Amino acid sequence: MSRNSNGTIANMCPSATLTSERNPQVLVLGDDTRIVISVARSLGRQNVAVDVAWCGTYCPSLRSRYVRQVHDVEWPRPRSTAWHEQLRGLLATTKYDLVLPVTEAAVYAMQTDRAEFAEFDNLYLLPEETYRVASSKRETYRLAERLGVPIPQTDSVDTAEDLARVLPDLRFPVIVKPICPVEEVDGIDKHYARSVDTADELRAYWARLTERGARVLLQEYFEGVGVGVEVLVHRGVIRTAFQHQRIHETNGHGSTYRKGVPVSRELLDATGRLLGEMQYTGVAMVEYRVDPATGAWRLIEINPRFWGSLPLAVASGADFPYFLFQQLCESECDLPQAYRTGLRSRDWTYDLIWLWSRLTQSGARFQRGQERWLGWKTNAVSWPSVLLHTLRGLFGRDGWDTFAWDDPGPARAEVRKLVGSALRRCRTALAAGGASILSHVPRRQRATR
Repeated sequence: MSRNSNGTIANMCPSATLTSERNPQVLVLGDDTRIVISVARSLGRQNVAVDVAWCGTYCPSLRSRYVRQVHDVEWPRPRSTAWHEQLRGLLATTKYDLVLPVTEAAVYAMQTDRAEFAEFDNLYLLPEETYRVASSKRETYRLAERLGVPIPQTDSVDTAEDLARVLPDLRFPVIVKPICPVEEVDGIDKHYARSVDTADELRAYWARLTERGARVLLQEYFEGVGVGVEVLVHRGVIRTAFQHQRIHETNGHGSTYRKGVPVSRELLDATGRLLGEMQYTGVAMVEYRVDPATGAWRLIEINPRFWGSLPLAVASGADFPYFLFQQLCESECDLPQAYRTGLRSRDWTYDLIWLWSRLTQSGARFQRGQERWLGWKTNAVSWPSVLLHTLRGLFGRDGWDTFAWDDPGPARAEVRKLVGSALRRCRTALAAGGASILSHVPRRQRATR
């Protein structure tokens, strides 16, 4: 592979070609079970050896038959060089054909410290300017306005004076959104967007974000459902696309249950204009909010990386990890354009929390606990639909993000983790005299959905 001026792979099929007779090797960096397992299965089924780093000891994806080896590389931390040295050592001793940071925190770490790995030409990274625009909501919205792509009404509120200035004109609910989704404190962690219903909620969450160094946008709430257009792009040209629609979604944390739908030509055109202007190369998921009643829509954000609902795309035949590998590493890149629609898939760990939250939605105390601990507010779904969705899950009508017939290990590990967590909550509740079993729930992993 050759390297361009920004230090990224000059990944442009068909020039990059594997010539070794050995099976290719890929290193996956990240800790989101859904993404890591999808990438490992996708590549492993094509006889690509997959190693993993930056994935926690108890991550279910490590139980996959398609993960060859797990490397103990220190998680990136500000002002620490240990992870640089450990990762450079691994890359020097194992000749990987491709290094894929696959989660938001992993991408941020590698993009930010790319100069530390300048001698390696096998890293999948975006050009610096492309990443700057795609990862900053403020820059993304500026680009969208210039291209005529509709966005929600948005205000920057960097200071308390800014907040006081815009507060009288706000109509609640309002979305409080960090400009950059990640932060560096003791490690690399996630800032979440949140819907707030009152001025007091707004002030409290704005203060929480700004105290941690985040710059903040306030955005109008646009009625509708979340939709993601997922694409593989080569020098600004979309080569293949898939679309999903959220069924169960949470406030700022994405979906726990979603379905594949036909690709909207209007949304695909907007996606093509945005990524074409950046001369984007790689995978991305561009998120929109669509009002089914009117057909109106707004751009929400660009995710310049793999996304949390990736298992649905792969199960539907849109095999983005292998498509990306082909584009970066192989001479032949013929990609299918038709995929299965209508398939549904869920993240059982967090969809159980979503379902419990809806079943107890009349319990204000529980709802407040959910929102305080997870930052969640769930979308409104009718009782008949909640029942139908539950039955579909119980009778195996929907996909399961961690389950595959040829690779059951991760799903078994997830079930053991869920059961163990429930038993611990029961013991804690009994010891506390019957306090709510679900008053504390597992924290999310660093990556987003």
